[in-house]
Amino acid sequence: MHGTTDGVEVSIKWKVADRWTLSPGYSFLQMHLHTDPNSLDTTSVVDAQGSSPGNQAQLRSHLEVGHGFAWDLNGYFVGRLSAQAVASYTRLDTQLTWRLAESVGLSFVGQDLLRDHQLEFNDAFQSVNSSQVKRSVYAKLTWRF
Repeated sequence: MHGTTDGVEVSIKWKVADRWTLSPGYSFLQMHLHTDPNSLDTTSVVDAQGSSPGNQAQLRSHLEVGHGFAWDLNGYFVGRLSAQAVASYTRLDTQLTWRLAESVGLSFVGQDLLRDHQLEFNDAFQSVNSSQVKRSVYAKLTWRF
C-alpha cells in the first residue's frame, strides 16, 4: 500500500471576558491510499482510510465563577469511521472545580453526558478490542505538591 494524507488542524483560544475563555478547534483529514499493483490485499486500503475520522471539532469553555470556583464545559464532534461501522457522534463533558487551597482542588465531573454509552472504535479484525465509552459522573480530589 502507498499513498498520501492531507489535512489541517486549527484551534484558537479566545478570551471572551476577564473570566471566560472559549477554545474552538477543528481538524480535517483526507487519505489517498492505493494498493500496490502486485499486491493481493483487497482490504487494507479501505480499512485504513475508514478507520480515521475525516472531521473532528471541539468547543471548550472555561469560566472562573469566583470564590475559588471554575466551570468547564466541553463539546466534541467526531466523524464516522466507515470501515468499522462506527457512526459519527457528539460528546458533552462538564466539570465544576472548587479550589480549596492553592494546591488542593475538589472537582465534580460528568463525561459523555449525551448518551449512556458510545462506540468509539470497533476493530473488525479484533486485533484491538472495541471501545465503548460509558457515561460517567464522579468526584475528584486533587492535591499538588
